[in-house]
Amino acid sequence: MMKYEWMKFKAFLGWFTMFVTVFLVVLFGGYFLAVMLSSATPEDSVVREVVRDFGDSKEGVYYTYGGAHGLPIRQEASNYAKVIKVIPNKTPVEIVSKSTRGFYKIKYNEKIGFVQGMYLLKLNEKPSDELKKHLREDFPIYTVSNCAEYVSLFSKKDTQSKVKGKVYYGCQVRVIELARDGYFKVAYRNRVGYIKEEYLVTSS
Repeated sequence: MMKYEWMKFKAFLGWFTMFVTVFLVVLFGGYFLAVMLSSATPEDSVVREVVRDFGDSKEGVYYTYGGAHGLPIRQEASNYAKVIKVIPNKTPVEIVSKSTRGFYKIKYNEKIGFVQGMYLLKLNEKPSDELKKHLREDFPIYTVSNCAEYVSLFSKKDTQSKVKGKVYYGCQVRVIELARDGYFKVAYRNRVGYIKEEYLVTSS
């Protein structure tokens, strides 16, 4: 009888141990997954993953709003996707399709990309103050400083790379990505390039 009771107890202990092990694996696995997902957001992006969809439906040809330095277009329908080009302000673009994330897929000079719908305006439609504010939030304005005359706009994060232009002291640029490896990725007069971090300060 004692042997039988001991066998029952060992069986119960085995099942209980297995249950606790599975529970702990599920618990800590879920926690680890949550941590991994929360840390997956790129730290070098200047924008938050906020979709501002005004609820409208656009088709055909619309005109971009991007201010003095143009409107950045992205590779995917996300604020964290790579900027592949900058379209000059008030440029007509063809709307290919609407994304479910508040972005439109557009075509410009045979280049396909994504922009948030609020930056696509009708012909002669003036940008609102709210829209201008959103653009500055998504792509902040910085000013060239700490140099004698000008700084170089490099094609890569490398002073030996091709120089795409000069940006003179006191001029403003639109930041596409915050500083990483000592460089800001910026848009300047419809061109995209890199400027060394030490030469840019936030504009008031």
